[in-house]
Amino acid sequence: MPEREDFVDRIKQQLQEEEIFNEEDIEECVDLLTEREQRTTADRESVQLNRIIAKQFKAIEDERDVPLNRDDVVISGPNTSGKTSLIEAIRFNLLGRQEHQRITLVDPVTEGYDTLYTDGFWQVNGDEYHIHRELSEDGQGYADHDRPKLTRNPDGREVSLAARDEQRDVSELIGFWPYEARDFGRYNMFSLFFLDSEDARGFVDWRDKTPFLDLLFGLDLTKVIEASETRRANAYEPADEEESAPQELKAAEDRLHELESEVEALREQRERVQAKLNQRKEELTSVKEVLSGENELEQLRSEKARLNRRINSLQSDRLDKRDELRQTRQQISRYQESELSREIEPLAADLREIMSLPDRCPICTNDITSEQAHRLIEHGDCPLCNKDVPEERIEVGSETDAEERALEQEERNKELDRLQSKEGELEGEIRMLEQQVSELEEQLERVEEQIEETDLTEYVNRRDNLEDEVAELEQEATSIQVELNARKEELEEVRERIEELRELKKQFDRKSHKQQMLRSFEKLVTAEIDYERGNIHGELETIIDNLLDYFNRGLFADSTGVSFNSESSYEFTIFRSEGENKPSSRPNADSVEGLMQSLLFQTAVLKYLDSLEGSLPIRLFIVDSPYAKEPDGGNAQDITSFVSQLPNELENFQIIVTVATTTLAALDEYEDNYEMLDF
Repeated sequence: MPEREDFVDRIKQQLQEEEIFNEEDIEECVDLLTEREQRTTADRESVQLNRIIAKQFKAIEDERDVPLNRDDVVISGPNTSGKTSLIEAIRFNLLGRQEHQRITLVDPVTEGYDTLYTDGFWQVNGDEYHIHRELSEDGQGYADHDRPKLTRNPDGREVSLAARDEQRDVSELIGFWPYEARDFGRYNMFSLFFLDSEDARGFVDWRDKTPFLDLLFGLDLTKVIEASETRRANAYEPADEEESAPQELKAAEDRLHELESEVEALREQRERVQAKLNQRKEELTSVKEVLSGENELEQLRSEKARLNRRINSLQSDRLDKRDELRQTRQQISRYQESELSREIEPLAADLREIMSLPDRCPICTNDITSEQAHRLIEHGDCPLCNKDVPEERIEVGSETDAEERALEQEERNKELDRLQSKEGELEGEIRMLEQQVSELEEQLERVEEQIEETDLTEYVNRRDNLEDEVAELEQEATSIQVELNARKEELEEVRERIEELRELKKQFDRKSHKQQMLRSFEKLVTAEIDYERGNIHGELETIIDNLLDYFNRGLFADSTGVSFNSESSYEFTIFRSEGENKPSSRPNADSVEGLMQSLLFQTAVLKYLDSLEGSLPIRLFIVDSPYAKEPDGGNAQDITSFVSQLPNELENFQIIVTVATTTLAALDEYEDNYEMLDF
């Protein structure tokens, strides 16, 4: 059996030689080795059977008390005598009924009954233990099978069943519990010690055979690998945020560089804008200093505007006065024409009666004027020849008419005088307005000259432009600062995120390293297991080669040896010189070949197991009906030759064989090494 110290030392040496492992890793791996690699050992050396009692167990209806006395025994009898039921009763007494397993107990209660009973008396390291176990069937299931009664060194008195024990108590007694704790089923484990005629390859075909045998043979590093895998899955499995950290970190760092460039560009832009703003502010200050005398100019401009308004007002008044003067003169003209008409109308009437006074001069054809008509009336002059007109040719009106005409003439004269007076006043006012306009225009000319002499318009325009530009630059500077603040804030957030991501990446890198490191460690341990298993294969191959010497008449008479197919399992192949090679993985459970392979392999395993210290303490090998497959003559002789010599091959084991009394079984060949028990 390989020593634990050898495992640790060799693996530790390999850890130090591999570059992937640092000191911390080596320490962690060694801790896994020393903490998890706990050898499954038993403090008992031997578990064997003294006596078995069964009642109402399958084919055993009446109570059968079979003394075995830890001897090698061949139990023979007819096929229906209950030999196999007795063997199953031994297994049930020790293991109970394990449900939901590959191998289980089916219909154990004898038909017509509802309860079975078993009592086993077992020798364990010099002490005898009585195991009482029952099973009740109530139509819905089984009960009580998992509540055995365990009594050490019974004194023969009836055992009280009031306080029963647990299956674990029995499993600990026979050394099964450490293996059960590792999830190996009791019936599966016991199939190594029980070659069942109904399932001859029960152990060989067990899928957990390899880890179980590793554990039996001291290759108990499987738990180390399991612990390492568990640690990888639990402690070192990167969280989602850790797993995505490397990609996110790269993206964040790229964004950081972008933001730093953007911040730098914005700072430079801000400096350029600020410099330009400062320059424009300085220019604006200078312009404002130049425009500090702007009040005088504004006053002149105001005076100019006032003068313009006054001139416009006076010119408007002058136009009004001129219009009024024109109207007055028109009225005067109308009055004058009206007065003349009134003066000459009577005379004209008289003349029309006395003489015919034409409208035109008959000589020159010109119109007769009012003056000519007036002279006729006032002076009696002829309008044509300007000579005196005889009085008799002029009609004189009545005195009353003359008075009325005198009054009317007086009124007209008054109105005419008023209009003529008004005309004179208007003419004076117009002359005064024209003089005022002239004076104001002279003042305006002088003011304009002063404005021209003090013209700051260019500076005013420059000031206005500068004020607009300064406002725009200040707005631009504010926008740049806002954007810069946003970028700096984002930059700070990205930096904080980068710190978080770097820590997450650090954890990811650490866990990734640990994952890779533990995988490498598991490979080293697996390689060590394979190496040691290879050594065990060599031991088993030697044992099987020797055991094949018993097979010289049948299927394996021409065998040349055996070899395990892989270091990672216990599958093997028996090589033959003439016939077909026989791998153990062939589906031949119902054949003689399968039975013989199982006999060879399980005997070799038990023989090797017996050479190890601290291994499973059961020293019992049960072979149930080895001739049940009805082998031919040569194979039957080989089976007899092999099974009859099992006590010599497994000296420390109690061998129990059940054989049907048929012509296939040569019972006399068993007598030298077995107690013969007729059942």
